[in-house]
Amino acid sequence: MRTTSLALVLLLSLGAAAAAQDTPTVAPGSELLDLGRLQPGSTTYTVTAVQGAMRQQVGTFVQTLSVDEAAGVAETVSELTVMGQKFTDTMRVAWPSLAARYHRSENPQRLLVFAVEDGRLVGEHTPTGGTAEAFEMSVDGPVFDSAWLDDVARALPLAEGYTATLTAYNHDAGGLADYTLRVAGSEKVAREGKASVDAWVVEVEQPDQDELPRFYLSKEDHALVRIQVEPQPGVQVLIDAE
Repeated sequence: MRTTSLALVLLLSLGAAAAAQDTPTVAPGSELLDLGRLQPGSTTYTVTAVQGAMRQQVGTFVQTLSVDEAAGVAETVSELTVMGQKFTDTMRVAWPSLAARYHRSENPQRLLVFAVEDGRLVGEHTPTGGTAEAFEMSVDGPVFDSAWLDDVARALPLAEGYTATLTAYNHDAGGLADYTLRVAGSEKVAREGKASVDAWVVEVEQPDQDELPRFYLSKEDHALVRIQVEPQPGVQVLIDAE
């Protein structure tokens, strides 16, 4: 009986260990991150709103990644123009760890700025027409910026059924939040005037947040070919690489 019990405990322990390995926790600087997939350059995307049979192009999105290895910094500048409104984000991370360093987000609704240094995250949030509100929190070790989740996903060893968890800062979520990146399958993404792209479909999950994006990453080089969001039931927004 004792031998059987020990064998059962061993099997359960091995099963738990296998389950833990199947869902790795990824932190900045993780050996799982392949930075070779994050090549500097600029990509222009078309923004299309889809509701039932209706499809309407409503804007453009330009994302530019630059890397300064000597300074140990990577920067992404994103410019989104939708229905005449402009949204601009500048995000810097440590290179090669991808740990959050600085973020400035400016749009018609607000201005948000924060920086991370020496275990402190310090920032300021200013709603349009309102007054600036400062915020500050301790950060126990390096963390990701939630606005960099697409690049983190690109750097991971994606495969059928692959899942990873990570912690990232999101001001709208009230601070640090745990995210799950999950390969939900694959799909051929059609592109007007170009060959379709065989892509991994990566879902982002966070129990306390709505409207999380879905990333479509090329199986060949993990290039971001589509971002899909659902701002409200029955309405999809597709951001497709040109």
